[in-house]
Amino acid sequence: MSTFVGIDWADMKHDICGLDDQGRILKEFIIEDSNAGYHRLDTYLQGLENPQMILERPSGMLVDFLLAGEWLVYFVPPTISVVHRPRRSNSDRGDAYLLANLLWRGDEECRPVIRSSDLCQQLKRIVVTHDKLQRELQRHGARLRQHLKSYYPAVIQMFRKTTQPLTYAFLEAFPDPHEAAQAS
Repeated sequence: MSTFVGIDWADMKHDICGLDDQGRILKEFIIEDSNAGYHRLDTYLQGLENPQMILERPSGMLVDFLLAGEWLVYFVPPTISVVHRPRRSNSDRGDAYLLANLLWRGDEECRPVIRSSDLCQQLKRIVVTHDKLQRELQRHGARLRQHLKSYYPAVIQMFRKTTQPLTYAFLEAFPDPHEAAQAS
């Protein structure tokens, strides 16, 4: 006997719907998107027989938490689940039921989420951190350019890229426009 659990993912909370092996609703509830909410879900799952979960996304903190607990997790792309949604029905609670029902029916679009190796997970974290740092660098570069436009426009005329080492070296040597003018 299996239990089918649909999880409608959202930023702040997640709607949960559990179905028994006959497709009947066992329980519906909401958890917050936090460690406490995840543990509440975990406690619920531990009381079920052979639980299988389904979400509309194959990644994220909730999915990582479920995979770390060695739960069986599936996902279905949102573009597929929306096709099965009744017209004019768009509630998080209804979506959680719809997802559980798709899994209960054995819909072929329900795909298992494969747990990545520890090395792969570490690499993902490195890539995510690198991407964040790249965005920060771009943001700070844009701020530097704006400040230079108002305070030191000659630097922008001399250097095409304000975020290159040569520009930084020049600014260290001549932090003030007057010092640069005296040096020339």
